[in-house]
Amino acid sequence: MFRASAKHRAAEGMPLEDVLRAYRIGGRAAWRALVSEATKAERDALPRAVELIMDYIDRVSSVVAAAYLEEKAHHVSEQERGLRALLDALVGCEALDARHYQTAERIGLSLSDELAAFAIAVPGVGASGHARVAAKLRGGGTLALTEGERVVGVMTPRHDPAGALPAGAVAVVDDPVPREDLAASLADVRLGMDAAVREGLTGVVALRELALDLLLARSPRVAADLRRNILGPLAEGGARSDLLRTVDAYVSLGCDRRHAAEQLHIHPNTLDHRLRKARKLTGLDLDDPEDLATMVLALHQPQPRRVTA
Repeated sequence: MFRASAKHRAAEGMPLEDVLRAYRIGGRAAWRALVSEATKAERDALPRAVELIMDYIDRVSSVVAAAYLEEKAHHVSEQERGLRALLDALVGCEALDARHYQTAERIGLSLSDELAAFAIAVPGVGASGHARVAAKLRGGGTLALTEGERVVGVMTPRHDPAGALPAGAVAVVDDPVPREDLAASLADVRLGMDAAVREGLTGVVALRELALDLLLARSPRVAADLRRNILGPLAEGGARSDLLRTVDAYVSLGCDRRHAAEQLHIHPNTLDHRLRKARKLTGLDLDDPEDLATMVLALHQPQPRRVTA
C-alpha cells in the first residue's frame, strides 16, 4: 500500500520531502493519541511505545523513498526517451505523430517555426552539471538533451539560451533553418562547440563566427597540408621564426603595414623584407585576395601554436 501511494505521489510531481513529512506528521499524531489515551497503569509502557512508532516511521519512510525514487527514475527515463524521439524525428525529417506533438507541447516548443540548432558546454561540471543546464532549458521551451559533457538541441528563434548558462559556459547557436537542414545544422554546432571550447570562448557565440573553424574541421587533409606547406616553412627555427610572427601580425591587423611594424617594434622596411621572405618560402602573395585567404586559413589553425607579438 505504501509503495503504491509513493509511486502515485511521484507521478503527480509531489516533492519527496513533502511525502515523507506526511508520515512524520502521522507518527507525531499517533504518539499524541497514545499519550492522551494512556491510563496511569499504561504510562510506564509509553517509552517502549514511542520506540515502536519511531521504528515504524523509519521502516515506512525507507519503503516510500525507494518506491518514490524508482517511479521518478522511470518517469524521467520515459520523458528522456520522448525528448530524444522528438529530436530524432525532427532531425530525420520523419512524420510527426501525436506523441511527438505531446512532447513538444509539454516543454512549450512550437513546431510550426523554423528551428535553431545549438550546443552548450560548461567546462568542469561533468555530466550532471550539463543535465541541470538541459533541464533548465527545457523549462523555458527548448528541446535540450545531454550528450556526455555537452548539451545539444533545437529552439525557436524567439528563445535565447543566455539565461540558462552558468558562469564559464559557452553556447554555439546556428541561424534558424527549415527541418530539412536541421541535421546538417546540428552537426555544424557540434563541430563549432569543439572549436569554441578549444579557444576558451564563453557566452553565446553565433555559428557563423566560427566559419573558418568549420571549414578546417571538415577538411582535415587540407588543414594538414596548410600546416605543413605554409606554417611549416615560416615556423622553422632561427631567423625564420620571426617570419610567422610577422605574417601573423600583418594579417591580423588587416594588412596594415604601419600598424604591423609598430606592434612588432620593427622598422617598416624590416617588415617589408620579412614579408618578401615569407612570399618566397610559401609562394603566397598577400596582396592577392585568394592567396591572402589561404594564409588566413593557415594561421587560423590551432597547431602549430600561433605566435603573437
